[in-house]
Amino acid sequence: MMIALTPKTCVVAIFLVAAIQPHRSSAQTVVDRAIANANPCAGLKTKTPVGTIGIDQLKEVHVEKADAIMQGSELKISIDGHLACRTSDRATAKGDASAHVSLTGEVSLMDCSKPTLNVSLSDFGGTFGSIISVGSSQMEASLRTALADQWERACLTLTKKGG
Repeated sequence: MMIALTPKTCVVAIFLVAAIQPHRSSAQTVVDRAIANANPCAGLKTKTPVGTIGIDQLKEVHVEKADAIMQGSELKISIDGHLACRTSDRATAKGDASAHVSLTGEVSLMDCSKPTLNVSLSDFGGTFGSIISVGSSQMEASLRTALADQWERACLTLTKKGG
């Protein structure tokens, strides 16, 4: 089934790409700002030998590349960028962690069913970078779940408005 390329479907596609990307305190682009507003760091925690470290405050986001392709009723995206998160001001051990983020995914624009997302973190840095790299699969899963939920809600919201 084909979806007509209308202003509405274009807006949905652009919004979905923007809605799932990472935050920079001084965001430079609309995409960076959209990711910052989604706060992809919220809830990011990893278990370490010394306890759980919550790096759940957004410090910085920068999208280096974002592609969106609409084929029929499917929207496919690919995003590469940099995400930096920090501990809260009340944390006992203060610090930050950063990583290169690669994300690919697809969602049906017919029913906004839960998207299929793949998230990969690499090139860790920051105070807790080496510790976080050990728990990267747990953080990738947290990001994947949070972003899939945000993407589904954004799609549902947009497809119900202006229809």
